[in-house]
Amino acid sequence: MMDKFKAKFVEESLDNVNDLEESLFALENDMQSKDLIERIFRAMHSLKGGGAMFGFNHLSEFTHHLENIFDKVRNDKLEVTPDLISLTFSAVDEIKFLLNKGDLTDQEDLDAYGRFMAKIQAFSESGSVGPQASTPAAAGKEETPETDEKTYLISFVPQEDLLQNGTNPLFLLDDLHALGDGHSIVYTHKIPSFELFEAENNYCLWQVLLTTSESLNEIKDVFIFVEDECDLSVDEICQGSFEMDSGIEKLISNARNSNSLIKASDLKVLLDKSQSRKGATSGTDQSGADAARKKAQLKEHKISSIRVASLKIDELVNLVSELVTVQAQLSVYAEKKGDTDILGLAENVQKLSRQLRDNAFEISLIPMQSELMRFQRLVRDLSKELGKEIEFVIEGGDIELDKNIIEHLTDPLLHILRNSVDHGIEMPDDRVAAGKSPKGNIYFKAYHAGASVLIEVTDDGRGINVEDIREKAIAKGLIEESSDLSSKEILNLIFMSGFSTRDTVSDVSGRGVGMDVVRKKISEIRGEVTIDSELGQGTTITLRLPLTLSIIDGLLVKVAENKYVVPIASIEKIFALDSADLKDSFNKVVVIEDEQIPYVDMRNVFKEEKLDVETPQMIMVRHEEKRLGLLVDEVLGEYQTVVKPLGRYLKSHEVVSGASILGDGTISMVIDTNRVLQMNSTGKINGKSKK
Repeated sequence: MMDKFKAKFVEESLDNVNDLEESLFALENDMQSKDLIERIFRAMHSLKGGGAMFGFNHLSEFTHHLENIFDKVRNDKLEVTPDLISLTFSAVDEIKFLLNKGDLTDQEDLDAYGRFMAKIQAFSESGSVGPQASTPAAAGKEETPETDEKTYLISFVPQEDLLQNGTNPLFLLDDLHALGDGHSIVYTHKIPSFELFEAENNYCLWQVLLTTSESLNEIKDVFIFVEDECDLSVDEICQGSFEMDSGIEKLISNARNSNSLIKASDLKVLLDKSQSRKGATSGTDQSGADAARKKAQLKEHKISSIRVASLKIDELVNLVSELVTVQAQLSVYAEKKGDTDILGLAENVQKLSRQLRDNAFEISLIPMQSELMRFQRLVRDLSKELGKEIEFVIEGGDIELDKNIIEHLTDPLLHILRNSVDHGIEMPDDRVAAGKSPKGNIYFKAYHAGASVLIEVTDDGRGINVEDIREKAIAKGLIEESSDLSSKEILNLIFMSGFSTRDTVSDVSGRGVGMDVVRKKISEIRGEVTIDSELGQGTTITLRLPLTLSIIDGLLVKVAENKYVVPIASIEKIFALDSADLKDSFNKVVVIEDEQIPYVDMRNVFKEEKLDVETPQMIMVRHEEKRLGLLVDEVLGEYQTVVKPLGRYLKSHEVVSGASILGDGTISMVIDTNRVLQMNSTGKINGKSKK
């Protein structure tokens, strides 16, 4: 029972921490605001009292000393300064760490905690963090830069199905070695005998000894899109580099012979013996190491509840989804029987299930605001680290999305924002030379557009040179030199898997991942990503996302002997055509209501035998400014569709996004109309270069 109360305390405390971070962002822009200072003080006071009550003693002690600082600020004994705000942001990270760990028992954690406490007490007494507590990016201060080399032991144990997701682990290892001087150790003891060997599986695991001046975050960014598909640990071994001596070689040999990974603790002992290390590092180096270690140990906070346990919401949505399927079966049965009483009951059940469906999904939707604090923190920390002035403006944070979409959306958005800060926004001097304000701007805007939510991330940085993209694409053989592509089409080449952004324009480069992976992650939640840019003016990346993943209103259609579902949200009109109209059409364009409409025959798309249908049906779908007709054999009617994810063998299918179980027990595929539009515009269907 006590564990339940503790879990509830942690949940409520994280709300307090979010409020604390939000107040700090506001205080940074208005350092004289008494209301904000009181708000911060109250949040710390709540954390202190709750921590003592539920056995989080280190948390209570820590927030007590932090509270003392802001009590002095309230009483005008201390001033709010950039140093105080930076110190408090670091303290927020420590609070999250303590909430995750509880009372500390590990000596390394206790030592780091003691150093941070000493820093806070020193600030309380002097009103300054001093040279040891300042961050390397503090504006206008001469400090030891965070470029000192450190050696890490990185253990990378991918799951067997990693290759099936399109990930090449050797590319990740290449990206690691690009960060510094590395030594890779491969373990092959999991490779089975030839009879059990599966060619599409990965059986290898790796450890890498890496000496680098890059931050821990840069190392972890290499694995940002495979972190759920592997076991990963990054341990700091020592300051500076290491020498590959006989002791380390013997340790590696023993690990391989025993089919077990090298332990970081064993390696540290060896390096302590072989290197004459100083007993203590400088305050700046130590505090940086503490911050990196905590970030490595602190798990990312996932959305855990919406006032009730998140698992209960998931269970409710799943049950409603199953109810919708059963309701469809009941409707089919009632129609077969022709009993008016049963038909009436089936209609009532359909109405109730629709209302229940809508209510269940309203409950499962949560505002994006829950994740925006992480984005604000990223922009703030990166801009200070890089010495840039950036204002981050958010609009539409109250837009609601399915929590599963938000959780899968976070990593791609972090990557997009990191690119905007690191590569999009110029240095202040460069901006002034270009006739801009020294302060850059990044705008995050979310809004509804029909049945979708659009998210735009816009920066007013240097933009992307379209000609550079085109030349690189020609050099890589992705397009012909004679290709006549619009600027938008050229920009979209960035998302092609064969297009390496690292050695092209820096605006879209990333460490360890590319924009093709971002598009892949967005596609997995049935979303889309597009890019617009103007050289010298900035770049806009737009994400189009569904409101939910589980149930959609669809139109059931028939193509040959199979049934398919077309999302109603994408349908504009439905036409009944004469087969003669199609015979007279030229280049797959038909005239409807005095307008030329391109179309695709879904029999061609699904590789069905060509057959003349007396009265084919054309479904007009629209996406942005594009319109396309989908030629089907028959329209069967509206259908409330429970979308089930595809298995791994069908997951990469280009024109379907899911499957549904119909009332008669058969399976129908859900057509991704946006993908059909894209493929038609690039000539991949209608018999041109269809896969």
